Amino acid sequence: MNKDELDGFIYLPNKALKSGFAYIIEAKNFRNGENEAKKQLEDTKKFLCEDVNVNMYTLKKCAYMEISK
Repeated sequence: MNKDELDGFIYLPNKALKSGFAYIIEAKNFRNGENEAKKQLEDTKKFLCEDVNVNMYTLKKCAYMEISK
C-alpha cells in the first residue's frame, strides 16, 4: 500500500487554475531540513494527477509544492 504523510495542504478554490490553486507543505524541524522536505515532496508527485503542473520552493526547514493547471 502506498501512503504519504504531509504537514499541510492549502486549497484555493476561487483562484485561477493557471496561477497555483493548491499548495502542499512539508516541514522538517532540523538543520537543513528543507532538503529532506523537498525530497519528500518529490516522492509525493506520484500521487498527483499527471496533467497538473508542479513547482517546488524551499524555505528555511521546509519546502512547498505549488500546483497549477
